Amino acid sequence: MTSRSSVSSRISVGNWSAPELQLLATSLHRRKLIATGTVSALLAGLPTLTRAQTPVSGEWQFTDDKGATISLPETPQRIIADLIAAAALWDFGIRPVAVFGWDVNADDSFNVAGGRVDPEAVEVAGNVSAPFEPERALATEPDLIVTLNGGDDPDAYWSIDPDVVNVAREIAPIVAIDPALRLDLVVLRFAELAIALGADPENAELAEARAAAEQAAADFASTVESKAGLQAMFIVGMEDSLYVANPKVASDLIYFRELGLDIPDLDVEDTEYWETLDWEQSLKYPVDLVFYSTRTGMTADELKAHPVFGLHPAVAAGQVAPWNGEEPLSYQGIATTLGNTRSSIEAASVLDN
Repeated sequence: MTSRSSVSSRISVGNWSAPELQLLATSLHRRKLIATGTVSALLAGLPTLTRAQTPVSGEWQFTDDKGATISLPETPQRIIADLIAAAALWDFGIRPVAVFGWDVNADDSFNVAGGRVDPEAVEVAGNVSAPFEPERALATEPDLIVTLNGGDDPDAYWSIDPDVVNVAREIAPIVAIDPALRLDLVVLRFAELAIALGADPENAELAEARAAAEQAAADFASTVESKAGLQAMFIVGMEDSLYVANPKVASDLIYFRELGLDIPDLDVEDTEYWETLDWEQSLKYPVDLVFYSTRTGMTADELKAHPVFGLHPAVAAGQVAPWNGEEPLSYQGIATTLGNTRSSIEAASVLDN
């Protein structure tokens, strides 16, 4: 098993163990985002795509979310990507030749983070046991490596362990997109990268997907408005502790909140992803609706059967809903994420807490 020294970057992937969650809770630092404050502005965050501008020099250029500008003699054709990044690019029409990362299972199959990526159409250059394997990556002859930003450290990337980062850079330049932005803005960045790589912004399927995402955002905001006073929280329940996701840090929760969902502030620093509660403290936030992670941790039935958390007003009322943070970072992913979350909100009631 590979070292998890860079686990603090894994905010929305993988089967976390309790120590990994604790490490996230104590060490994750994320960039703050200035919110727009209006639904119309949020919808504007779903970009109307335009063709990328070719630099005067004729070189291909892209500035990533680490602030690095990658320049190549021509547009990269052979791209290898972390599975999450690959799923986003795939929905925009860019087909990587290979994938790697924590979300590739040990047998080289994909977990849910693979989205619509066709496993028969790509090679595998690393999996959960060794997320980026230089030999396998080199064999795919890549022009570009695409992954996610793992933090402020220049060598912090998702699914590329620090001890192989320099080797990876020798194989091909690395582009990193920041997953800590508000969800729609992460999608915007993948859209910009896809267009730079040659995606057709006038593609009818892409236009339809964007329209569906915009409609999903409008529907979400309307449903939340009709549920005035309803509060929700997003959790992972582990054997020893309850982990509550911070709506100032989690990309999807930032977006839900800006669309109007009432998610209470937590008693943690603004840069911390989790508030960790002992089970004796698990009734601290008497919200009306509890979303539980489908990636790891306790199931809805296990939460309901817990001797303490089973007494939570939302749990006692049966207002417990799944939270899947692994939809692709694309228009299609936004539409699915908002649609599923909205349905759970629509079915819930404000409780007399």
